Amino acid sequence: MTLTREEILAMEPGRELDELICNQIFELEMVAHVHYSTDISAAWEVVGKLDYEVTVKKYEAMSGYRYWARVNGADPNRFDEKIANCKTAPEAICKAALLAVLNL
Repeated sequence: MTLTREEILAMEPGRELDELICNQIFELEMVAHVHYSTDISAAWEVVGKLDYEVTVKKYEAMSGYRYWARVNGADPNRFDEKIANCKTAPEAICKAALLAVLNL
């Protein structure tokens, strides 16, 4: 399955996004449902698995609080960051992580 950056950013938190995290980040088939995209504790496991620097920020928008997660690329000579701007921190972390590992 080939996904685009836009498709990943448009995904709702839940099973499909969690399965992608399981397959692409942990390189496992999803046996039991782990709520990476909705549970902050599980989302921090995703951060721990990455070999990249991850920053998560909370900010106030007109529609309420939002979160963005940035994953900086591994190449120190390039400022290649992957950013996701979402309603929750776990969702933002998962989407930014996928953008990084899929190089989108």
